Amino acid sequence: VIPDDAYGGTFRLFAKVVGRWGVDFSVADTSDPAAVRAALTDRTKAVWVETPSNPLLGITDIAAVAAVAQEAGAKL
Repeated sequence: VIPDDAYGGTFRLFAKVVGRWGVDFSVADTSDPAAVRAALTDRTKAVWVETPSNPLLGITDIAAVAAVAQEAGAKL
């Protein structure tokens, strides 16, 4: 799971590079832990956050999103 407002370079990393390795990703509003929870699947291994986000300066509550990720067995 990556932020829906991820830095362009981050998005390209996941879409163009990591995707070639067979890694799928989804996007979620990481400022909303419930949205992150909804984006998780049984295959989710990691949640990527950028706070403040660039360029929109969105803020993610790292502790809250870490708890959601941990509940699902994913790394933050």
